[in-house]
Amino acid sequence: DEKGKQGSAQARSSALSEVENTIAPATGSFGDKAIELVKAFNALAAFPIDPSLRADVVAKTDNFAAAVKGAATALQSQSQDLFGRSNDVATEVNANLKKVADLNKQISIAQVSGGDAGALRDQRDQVISQVGERLGAKTIEDKNGQVTLFAAGAVLVAGTDASELSLDLDPSSGAMRFFSTAPGGQKNEITSRVDTGTLGGLREARDVDIAKTAANLDQYAFDVANAFNAIHQTGTGLDGGGSRPLFTVNATAKGSAATLTINSDLVGRPDRIGASSSVANLPGGNIVALKLADLADTQSFGGATLADRFASMATDIGFRKQGADSELQLRTDTLAVAQSLSDSA
Repeated sequence: DEKGKQGSAQARSSALSEVENTIAPATGSFGDKAIELVKAFNALAAFPIDPSLRADVVAKTDNFAAAVKGAATALQSQSQDLFGRSNDVATEVNANLKKVADLNKQISIAQVSGGDAGALRDQRDQVISQVGERLGAKTIEDKNGQVTLFAAGAVLVAGTDASELSLDLDPSSGAMRFFSTAPGGQKNEITSRVDTGTLGGLREARDVDIAKTAANLDQYAFDVANAFNAIHQTGTGLDGGGSRPLFTVNATAKGSAATLTINSDLVGRPDRIGASSSVANLPGGNIVALKLADLADTQSFGGATLADRFASMATDIGFRKQGADSELQLRTDTLAVAQSLSDSA
């Protein structure tokens, strides 16, 4: 039981290390890129006719969009990796379930013939321990020396018969689904009971932690892009054109991070950056550039400032990682006590 809890905490803590590094690396986060964009507009406001400062705004806009998109891609890749790792663990569990069933048979034969089944029992205990670490497991032994193994609310080994564990992705939500298939072919979903062991930790990291972080990133990208777009569209470029958004972003938050890009009309055309409020103020108008620079100090991003909005995301994943690490330490210490008691007995 304790090995299952420790295995879950270990898997989740390890997965969240990658997620935390994606959202809040030591340097170069998309939060940093957002601040750099605001600073670029601030510099442009001082010299709105400077072509190099305009080119810098275009570059900083592209850098921010690329950083957000890169984070979204990394989260998606981590989610896929956790699904692959879960499949590998399930394959390992299935092999061990078959070993338990086979050892059940050998132990029963040894007992009937009056032989010593001690070595076989030790071997079976080790295999059961491995199942427990990866899925959580409990056993009941009958008078013939065979065990019935329970895990995830299902009977996975009964005498010499072993069920098979499998998983797939829910077509509507994308979350992992777990199934146990009995030797007779009956397949039952056990997803809600896979809450401990390595598989439980991988499931929570992927379908709770990463899913929530990805949703937060989508909303962040949507809010930031639209806040900048709303102001930039009121501006006029040196070419006299206006009503141009700074970013191309989805109509809704879902999926916005993975598709965020700079407006293609601005690529290679820094003269189209809308720093002026009207054609009459060209080429030195800077009212809109000042408004874009002032975004750093306004609560225009879902009721928070630009820096605070990023900080809330970084804090959320930080708390999740801290909680996972604390759970891992607790379970490691508890497992050591349980192991000591078991060895003593």
